[in-house]
Order: sequence, then structure tokens, then C-alpha cells
Amino acid sequence: MNKEQLRKHYKAMRREITSKTQKSESICRQVKSLPDWRTAAVVGLYASLPDEVDTAPLISAAIQAGKTVCLPKVNGKEMQFYQIAPDCAYTAGAFGIREPCSDILIDKDRIDIMIVPLLAADEAHYRLGFGGGYYDRYLRDYSGTSIGIGFCEQLSPTPLPHEAHDIALEFLITDK
Repeated sequence: MNKEQLRKHYKAMRREITSKTQKSESICRQVKSLPDWRTAAVVGLYASLPDEVDTAPLISAAIQAGKTVCLPKVNGKEMQFYQIAPDCAYTAGAFGIREPCSDILIDKDRIDIMIVPLLAADEAHYRLGFGGGYYDRYLRDYSGTSIGIGFCEQLSPTPLPHEAHDIALEFLITDK
């Protein structure tokens, strides 16, 4: 299958996953147990969509631990991360994804750990996203730890097609 066919397949498959709440809790526990998470001062996360791993517990835990938390905003073809506060308001941004109503831009070099969404991933840690290339462009010269999170059903049993500009993640975490 090509990337578009795979996107369609994994979107449909993700809608059918049961026990997303329990699976999300397992993934969040695993992320919080990582040494890189515990030592991170600045954490890049994302506001999850309904079928994605719920990142709200990670956002809350990071804020409670005194970490600087930042979420992405899309502007044209670029994505940048902005610091949020516990009472942060959100707006519907590009593609209907919630974006923080913050103007505190966080430089990429300050972000210690980046939690990345995915539609699918393979054993080589290549991810299939929604096709905009935002994370691949952002991660191109990112020096922190990149971690993709998804449900075990999102792991591809075969290598995903990837191109020279696609960036493999450092780690993948699923509920298994």
C-alpha cells in the first residue's frame, strides 16, 4: 500500500480500537517512567484528537512536576511550540487541532523531550502521520529525545514506506 492507502487503513483501524482510556493510561505511565521524562525540564506534547492516545494526563503530570510544557501551533507549512499554563485556553487551529492561546514561543533547542503523535509506526521507528510533514520538518534538526506514542494496533507488521525527508523517532511506546 502507498502512504495514502495506509493512512486510510490506519485511521479506520484506530477508530475501532476499544479500551482507549485504559491503553492511554498505560502509555502515559510508561512515558512518565522514562529517565528522559523525569530529567526533562521542557516537554513538547500535543493536544490529542479523540482517536489518539490521550495526552491530557501527560500535560497535567508535567505541569504538576514543574516542567515547562509546550504545544504546537501550525502557521502555513511550519510548526512551532508555545508554552502553556495550567489554565491555558485553546483555539481550533490548522486541521481542527486544538492549539494553545499562548504567545510564549519556546525555542526548539530548549525542548528536552518531544512526544509525537502517529497514525502508524514500524520497527525502524518511522512513523506515518497525516501527510503534512510538520513533525518531519520540525524534528530534522531537533537534538532532544523524540518519542512516538500510539496503541499497539498502530504498529505496522511490515516496514512503512519512507522517503529521505522522513525522520525516524528515537523511541516508540505503545500500551504493550
